Amino acid sequence: WILELEDIEKDSGCLIQRRKKSDRNINGVRHSFQKGDVLYSKLRTYLNKVLVADQDGYCTTEIIPITCVQGIVPEYLCHVLRSKYYVDYTSSLGYGVKMPRLGTADALRLMIPVPPYEEQERISEKITQKYDVIMLSNIMDYMYPQSQSMTEKWDWFYKYNLCPLAQNALS
Repeated sequence: WILELEDIEKDSGCLIQRRKKSDRNINGVRHSFQKGDVLYSKLRTYLNKVLVADQDGYCTTEIIPITCVQGIVPEYLCHVLRSKYYVDYTSSLGYGVKMPRLGTADALRLMIPVPPYEEQERISEKITQKYDVIMLSNIMDYMYPQSQSMTEKWDWFYKYNLCPLAQNALS
């Protein structure tokens, strides 16, 4: 499959679509990546397009595939790169007016805090849980806007069993 920038949702890093090479008009060079690589968009970093690859593929050269070395949890690195601090920092380093991008040399100089592996896993899990609650709340606001209380919204989610996260979101 071939990953393009428009396939990644801004801020969330959710994959919007997965398209095969045969479904795209491909011109130019592509980077290859493997399952577990962190895929980081260096073009317009303020859009915050970062995700962990769930399978092998190819991507535009505007996406930097980062293979985590032993001792780095890919999901942790993804959360760090998606943080407001790094988005603001990389945005300030971008060059180009219409389509600012992060230079490779600047990207290589980024300092990443690296706690012990188990702590990275714990941090990643907590952030993912909090993010899931926020996403569920946004979905409920969209699908059930007339509700005045969160209790009514959660009851609606349980009633229609729309998301397995609903059972664990508040725990």
